[in-house]
Amino acid sequence: MRRGVWIVAALLTGAACAEGGPAGLPFDCTVEIVETNADYVVERFVYPSPVPPSFPEAKNVIAYCFRPVGLPPGRRPAVLCLHILGGNGSITRAIASSYAARGMTALMPLMPMFLERTPACGRLTDLASPNGPRHLGETFRAVPHDIRRSLDVLAALPDVDSQRIGLIGTSLGGILGVSAATDPRVQKAVFLLAGGDLESILQANNHEVQPIAACVARANASERAVLDEAMRTLEPLRAMPALAEKVKAGRIRMFNAADDEVVPPANTRRLAEALGLAGGRNFTLIPGVGHYTAILKLPDIVDETAEFFGGADLKPRPPRPNRSDDATVKGVFAQLNKLVSGNPQTGRVHRVGVKVDVVRDGAVAFAGFASFLCGPGGRFAVSVDDVGFKGVGAIRLGRGERLWVESAKGTTFCGSAASRANFIDGLDAKARRVHSAAILLTALVAQSGNLALFEKFVKISLQTRGDSRAIVIGDGAFTAEVTLDSTRNVPTGVFYKKGGTEVRVVFTEWNLEAPYRAADFEPRAGAPRREVDAATLDAVISALLGFALEGGFVK
Repeated sequence: MRRGVWIVAALLTGAACAEGGPAGLPFDCTVEIVETNADYVVERFVYPSPVPPSFPEAKNVIAYCFRPVGLPPGRRPAVLCLHILGGNGSITRAIASSYAARGMTALMPLMPMFLERTPACGRLTDLASPNGPRHLGETFRAVPHDIRRSLDVLAALPDVDSQRIGLIGTSLGGILGVSAATDPRVQKAVFLLAGGDLESILQANNHEVQPIAACVARANASERAVLDEAMRTLEPLRAMPALAEKVKAGRIRMFNAADDEVVPPANTRRLAEALGLAGGRNFTLIPGVGHYTAILKLPDIVDETAEFFGGADLKPRPPRPNRSDDATVKGVFAQLNKLVSGNPQTGRVHRVGVKVDVVRDGAVAFAGFASFLCGPGGRFAVSVDDVGFKGVGAIRLGRGERLWVESAKGTTFCGSAASRANFIDGLDAKARRVHSAAILLTALVAQSGNLALFEKFVKISLQTRGDSRAIVIGDGAFTAEVTLDSTRNVPTGVFYKKGGTEVRVVFTEWNLEAPYRAADFEPRAGAPRREVDAATLDAVISALLGFALEGGFVK
């Protein structure tokens, strides 16, 4: 989209950002505004991949640009944000949106095999297919070129100071970010949950990387040669000489989990030592957390890294919320009630992302990412990724104009007619009772906010631990915690334990009353579709959701 067209689009959407799209690039870049709020606007960029994989969905790079609004004209620092391997992108979106709210432009490019650049059949299905090793090698080969092109786009934005571009990568994004940080345009870089020796990390015994390891093991000689060469290019330990000056100048930082179960601590230490960061102030090893629970420290890390990248150009951090126990609990339960009631205002949606782990008797029964959208008129969309759910790697279903379910092979089954108004109505009686009780309980606490009223039934207390806060709930048979955001009275996680079962839910996104987009509730564009009887589809979705609520997840 050319600059003039972009300006027209901005006027039509009412976006409070008049800086324009990237100009002077030697390739096409289309821009679509997908979200606006008081702090930033989110734009969807599409531009060609320099060395695209052969599956058509990865032909173009798709990137989301978070740009601050309401600031005086001028060029400001910017950050390239590289995402994790699995999930729905919400962790990296949270990082990028936090930077934008503080006054920095943040660009989040999607890598091949991820979200909108995933093969139509799904990532796990494709990796397990005969084409998997070839597609994986092409993906690894494309990544460094896609990152460099994304830096081209970021540097070309008229509100970006091209001399103050930072880079942050999380997990796989952190590993890829090490070699990407050798680009002279990257002035500062932060690697979260990253490590060295990529090949050994991809062979670790965890559900995140097992599909990749299995795919690599099936490669023939020519496919393995492509994979080996691509992994050598991406290997973080090879980037050391080119990063030496940035390390010496204090422009490289690492944050890692002491008990990381995905990137082994030995790999973390090896990268830190190779960089010359081990034992220094720019290497933070967070005690008592693993790869997934480290997200609880994300707000503090985002604050610290925002200062690192932005310095004096940052907007002030939002004020801390009211710390009155009753007022805080009341506010949090009002948020929870709004979510479980599922009644967004007209023209708005509830948008929530989670990382869920269920542990039974010390063994992981379920682990994965999920996102949920609740819209007007019974519209909803559910996406669950990387779970090993009865052998299915991803689940997508929803209701826009009609009900739909996406199969493991990428075919979308669409109901032939309108269906019931609310998917909750399709659940069994027990599940509906649980849902009704959740609405009643959250409403009761939200309306009273008086913790003493509930002591006869259950103990509820607000506990402060430094800058972190949690609502602790228990009755002797179970314990639960609702952890809270450091600047808002909204939940960041729910942790429940009863007997040998532990449920850990970390909110990677919490955005109630977000802007409504009809396309968010429809199947993926371009995927093959089949018409099926609406009543049959109703029954399938009800059974699937009921099974999930009954705890039928298996690793």
